[in-house]
Amino acid sequence: AIGRVLVITGWHRTPIQTKMNGTPLTMLLLAASSIILAGQLHRFFMLSQAAQYDSGGGGSSNDAPMLLETNNATTLNNTHWEPLLLLPWSLPSIQSSVPQQSSKAFMDELNQLKRSLNISLPWDNTSIITNSSLPTPIISLNLPKSATLTLYEYFKCGGLTSAHTYIPHSPIRIADCMRDNFLSDTPPFQGCNIDNRTQQAVQFFSDVGIQTPHCFYSSLHDGGLDHIAKHYPNATILMMPRDFEAWYKSVRKWGGGRLLGMWKRACGFRGSKGTSCTREDEACWRDFYASHTEKIREFARTHLHLTYVELILDEMTPSVLESYTGISPSCFQHCRPGMPKDPNIDLRKYKKCNPITA
Repeated sequence: AIGRVLVITGWHRTPIQTKMNGTPLTMLLLAASSIILAGQLHRFFMLSQAAQYDSGGGGSSNDAPMLLETNNATTLNNTHWEPLLLLPWSLPSIQSSVPQQSSKAFMDELNQLKRSLNISLPWDNTSIITNSSLPTPIISLNLPKSATLTLYEYFKCGGLTSAHTYIPHSPIRIADCMRDNFLSDTPPFQGCNIDNRTQQAVQFFSDVGIQTPHCFYSSLHDGGLDHIAKHYPNATILMMPRDFEAWYKSVRKWGGGRLLGMWKRACGFRGSKGTSCTREDEACWRDFYASHTEKIREFARTHLHLTYVELILDEMTPSVLESYTGISPSCFQHCRPGMPKDPNIDLRKYKKCNPITA
């Protein structure tokens, strides 16, 4: 007997013919494989249907549109697969030879400008007694591997209802919800701003980008930042750039550099000068990382009604962050996503977050 199985890996669907000799062991292995494959197939389909497809325009501003492999004769649950167009994105061009302004220098300059225009700064009002002095929603636009989980745990410790990657107690990714709302021009967090267990409104959002199946980053895709400002004019944008060498080492290590590969392949992201970045091209990714920070800074300069907080991730972060938020430095801990790699660690005693030591 010949079984024809549809396998989905990445962006391709490959027909595989498997010859079965009828032995009990072979049939058992085939049955187990079929169950696993069915689960993966179902998950991929559900994710593919979770967000709307943009059928007009699209395509990277620095690359040609990328489509999911499409065959109109192929159906799944009687639903035709549709082409997936990349949304346009852009980054400002920067001069790599010129050192980027430090986070502290930029914040001093921005705060001075706001004070000269009589725009109040939340941290100047010491009479505010709340879990955090920052207006909500607080949206962290850090790229992955830039303390997204650490910030989530920090604000959660400070008493704020927080979300990281997913809607709290839900399998739906925040970025999928944001992309749907971006395409329909509805508030970015509409439908994804409530903790499904406590029914409390989410006040802090972190890790709000996604690579597949529908790539979307508000800070990279054109109009994403304006979409936030339009619907949340009093929101707080939080940026915590990481030392590039540390970030690059971490992002290359994660999944064997899988994230960088997905940014290039699934999102069409390139360096700000249009250069295609390979996983090993450190200079190109340095340009990308710095340009991302600069794009958000330019946005903060032209949208002074928003509260903007930027600070570098270093040993002074806990105390500096407290000066902006009012949350104790003890809430800022070193957090690692996922499970420990050491098989000898007792998972019953394992903590993903630990106090920062000097």
